[in-house]
Amino acid sequence: MLANTATANGLKYRCANHDGLTSLMFISRHGTAELTILDKFDIFYDAAGRKEVLGILDSVFNLKYLG
Repeated sequence: MLANTATANGLKYRCANHDGLTSLMFISRHGTAELTILDKFDIFYDAAGRKEVLGILDSVFNLKYLG
């Protein structure tokens, strides 16, 4: 599916562990991404980090967290 859809940047599909949830797979078609990790946190235990990640998923990708 991704190989035949050149404009796709990822795939959204039903979560394997919960039929009512959505899973995401993002891909890059521009070679290996170069990332600089500035900080890391566990979004399950860091409320501010979780809010930031979920906010980006909502505002950029229109994905709502239902968990």
